[in-house]
Amino acid sequence: MVAGLQGWVTDDPRIAASFEHARAAKLSVEFREINLGERAHPNSVKFWLKGLSGAACEVAGASVGGGRIAITEVEGFPVEFSGEFPTFLTIHHDRPGVISLVTSILSTRGVNIAQMRVFRRQRGGLASMVVETDEPVEEAEIKAIAALPQIKIIRQISAI
Repeated sequence: MVAGLQGWVTDDPRIAASFEHARAAKLSVEFREINLGERAHPNSVKFWLKGLSGAACEVAGASVGGGRIAITEVEGFPVEFSGEFPTFLTIHHDRPGVISLVTSILSTRGVNIAQMRVFRRQRGGLASMVVETDEPVEEAEIKAIAALPQIKIIRQISAI
């Protein structure tokens, strides 16, 4: 997990020393056992991440074998994505037209959606949208989506 947080592939020769490399990179890591529920994959983990800027993110997922992962929760919202594609996710107000606004921004800039899923806790509340694309979404598109009044948070995840 520590190697993965540093962006290393599954056969990286530095894995055995990943904790030392993390300390040298000023990456602090703490492990504790928590209950993720009966339906959680046996290789599940929950990360509470905080960047140097103070920005924080909460992510849960599992190692499902063969170097593959399944992300199942971001910022407390249920999601589903594998990290195989460039991905962004939003947390937004569940209102008619939000999906159309986001996909319109992508379409007018020639971005093709590979897969897309939308999740919500309750009608009219907050929702999350996971958009996996064939190519990375440029910063200009991410900023345009973030500027929509219905969008609370947008996170971009590089393919792994």
